[in-house]
Amino acid sequence: IPFQSTVADHYEVRYDSQPKPIVFNQIYLVNVGAEADGLSVKGAEITVVGGMPEYNHGLPTEPLVRPGANDCEYLVEGLRFHMAGRWELNFKIKAGDKTDTLMVSLDL
Repeated sequence: IPFQSTVADHYEVRYDSQPKPIVFNQIYLVNVGAEADGLSVKGAEITVVGGMPEYNHGLPTEPLVRPGANDCEYLVEGLRFHMAGRWELNFKIKAGDKTDTLMVSLDL
């Protein structure tokens, strides 16, 4: 899974959704990992918001982020997409004194 750089280049983030492929009206789990300067980011605070900009509405659920299998993995629970179109997910990542964001665009 390739890493993507956050807006201010503080972090490299990878994510992988389960299950695949994405199906409408199904709850998804997303595994997230972040690196800074080549090292895994431990103990980060991550929040996820999103929606469909073209329709000016947010996600139909409120995803929660909890620690994953190890201290540098995070699980986003409760994502659901209920209609076709372009969705945006905004990941806000805070670790120590650095806060940055990653916007992911999904065409479903």
